[in-house]
Amino acid sequence: MAQKLKLYLHIGWPRSGSTSIQTAFYNKREELLLHGILYPKSGLQHVGHHQWAYPLLSSPVDWIKPASITALLQELKEEVSHCDSNVDSVFLSSEAFIYCNNYENLRNAFTDFDIEIIAIVREQLSLINSAYLRQLSTNATKLSPENYVSEFIDKPDYFFEKKLSPVLSDRQHVKLNAFPFSSVKNQFWHRISDIIGVPKDIFARVCQPATNVSLPRKAIELLQSWPENVRLLGPGFEQFRQLLLNEFGSAQPGSTMLTEELCNIIVDRYKADRIWVRENLDIKLSPPSLKLDSEGLQISDTLRIIRRLV
Repeated sequence: MAQKLKLYLHIGWPRSGSTSIQTAFYNKREELLLHGILYPKSGLQHVGHHQWAYPLLSSPVDWIKPASITALLQELKEEVSHCDSNVDSVFLSSEAFIYCNNYENLRNAFTDFDIEIIAIVREQLSLINSAYLRQLSTNATKLSPENYVSEFIDKPDYFFEKKLSPVLSDRQHVKLNAFPFSSVKNQFWHRISDIIGVPKDIFARVCQPATNVSLPRKAIELLQSWPENVRLLGPGFEQFRQLLLNEFGSAQPGSTMLTEELCNIIVDRYKADRIWVRENLDIKLSPPSLKLDSEGLQISDTLRIIRRLV
């Protein structure tokens, strides 16, 4: 590319509004192009650019189609050259970028661009709860809450300090814009409009708070009785999910299948990371309001866990 383009790289986190952001940019693609911003088709899988993340991963992710950076960059170059409007910025979005274990690999993949990273951080107890319920409801895991949490908290990908401190250390070359997950429902869209330089009314409808609808325990238990090799992904899953919601109703916002003990383990595990986020990103992560699924659990028990997050 003769001219160095601006690259806005939205890296996630998973279960932190990524699909909503990708859907909004995908649906507003033509309007954004009028302002010189391309949400490219190259590397697009459904509405996110997950194929761009694939070559940077230390191990393959089963739901991402294989691709090479060289081929994707060539596709992008051709796509930019065929645009009717002048393109000065590209916006790529995939929560799979956080699984890149080497920041230098990510930087080197995009040396032709002026990079600005966008990250949405979510308090880990809320994130793990959301991830577990999602994987249960897509039949992607058969793990018990205890085993799921045990595996999850050993992963480096959900420690914000580990993933974002290299970006902060490289601030002379890469700019970081970090937002709390709670902002996705309100001021995020105004701020992202300012960052990428487009009128705020482009995302006006997106600014309306989304309804939190999750599958209840009965529906999840039904899915858990299915064979392990049955996965529910894509539009077909969303249609089936709606049928389950019609049949069983929805779970209460914040409901969980994690026990009080597991919640305490998670809170303690990420305590230092929450402090790092507050001190280095100037973000105080919102404490979740989980409705713990333990018999006889009192409101005071729930409040005690939440207080430990503040």
